[in-house]
Amino acid sequence: FLDDERGDGVVALIPAGPVTIAAGHFTGMNGGTNANDNTGTYNGGLINLNLSQRDISALAVIGAAGPVNFSAWYVTASNADDAEVITDSAIPTNALEKGLDAYTVNVNGTFAGVSVDARYSSAKLQAMSGYDFDAETMLSVTAAMKLDTVNLTAGYGKTNDAEHDVAGAWNDRIHGVDLTSDNDAKTNMAMEILALDDLNDADAFLLGASTTFGKTTLSATYLNGDAYNSDVDFDELDLKATYAMSKNFSIEAVYAMTELDYKLDAADLDDDAVAIRMTYKF
Repeated sequence: FLDDERGDGVVALIPAGPVTIAAGHFTGMNGGTNANDNTGTYNGGLINLNLSQRDISALAVIGAAGPVNFSAWYVTASNADDAEVITDSAIPTNALEKGLDAYTVNVNGTFAGVSVDARYSSAKLQAMSGYDFDAETMLSVTAAMKLDTVNLTAGYGKTNDAEHDVAGAWNDRIHGVDLTSDNDAKTNMAMEILALDDLNDADAFLLGASTTFGKTTLSATYLNGDAYNSDVDFDELDLKATYAMSKNFSIEAVYAMTELDYKLDAADLDDDAVAIRMTYKF
């Protein structure tokens, strides 16, 4: 949910028979992240869920049964006096939200050489009286296997059709289940440009392949689907080359191209991206 957030807190791990219970409470969040504030609009304004003034509490149950690993996480963020969900002067100031509740359930395992991972996540704003915010959900299922020297991946992702009623005039996805603007949290299915969690009422299929030659890894990943009640078709192809300079240091070159086809008008959106990254893992 909250990728790369930092604060002061306490964490406890409690063995309880076949499962482990994890609990945590954090204050003084770093305040560097707003929740996916580019995804929703109301009268042209942006959505801004500031995490900096909130206390965040989490509870989890983690365990395994034979070849299956499972975990369930619940997260709640408390109210903050100066954290508004809407940063648009046209919105009544009493449309402040009180906090949020989110949960994710994950099941994964390896069966006959195929690794399977399934996750269902939900996040919901605690709205003030008179305003209604739907829970925003996402389901993702991925399978991976190795065939000779090639790693193959296939996946499916789906987001719900979230409707938000603010004075009877708001209908959009505003934050998703990945509550920060870092789209690579485990609750998301993100490509280089597109992130499935940013799209309302989306269905998408993913295919990927990668292979390694010495210190070089080449990969290709393709995502295709539709969103917004099938009014938008989208796809993206990511091509990557990664060279391992050492055990901890690598350099990566990425080329991504995406297309969004808006069926209600003639406008299409084509976008390309090129990136070179250096990564050091401690």
